Amino acid sequence: MPALARLVCLMIASVCAGASPALAAEAWTVDCGGSGRCTAVQTLVNADTGKPFASVGLQINKDGRSPVFFAIIPLGIAVRPGIRAIIGKTELLTQVDVCYPDGCRASLDLDEGQLAALLDGSKLDLQFFPYTTSDTPVAGATDISGLRAALSGQVAFR
Repeated sequence: MPALARLVCLMIASVCAGASPALAAEAWTVDCGGSGRCTAVQTLVNADTGKPFASVGLQINKDGRSPVFFAIIPLGIAVRPGIRAIIGKTELLTQVDVCYPDGCRASLDLDEGQLAALLDGSKLDLQFFPYTTSDTPVAGATDISGLRAALSGQVAFR
């Protein structure tokens, strides 16, 4: 393993180990500031350590148009494979847009079917690969059933 990869693995050992932690989801946080768009975010926390595992969310216009799914993942992931979110039979394959010191952001413009799956789904499986030689993704599942209710009254869904 290259020296840089070993250093990153020391910093985020649970990701590099390919661990699939038990996750606890915080409640959806919604912000519909004056921009005409709403952002709903849910932070996924490792149930064993209490540390953040990732965040998932939806940005959408208040008129229900232009939905964007996003995920914020810790540093130390393999960027090229992207991030996969699975909701029932719907797969959201996202590419990493940018990485900052607090993590990497990935996003995907949603079509109507993908938006419906996200709003009406009950479980989201999030998968990404650590930056190691492992072929095993890091994965975690979380309950997303409250998303539509969290945005209710804020967004006019079609």
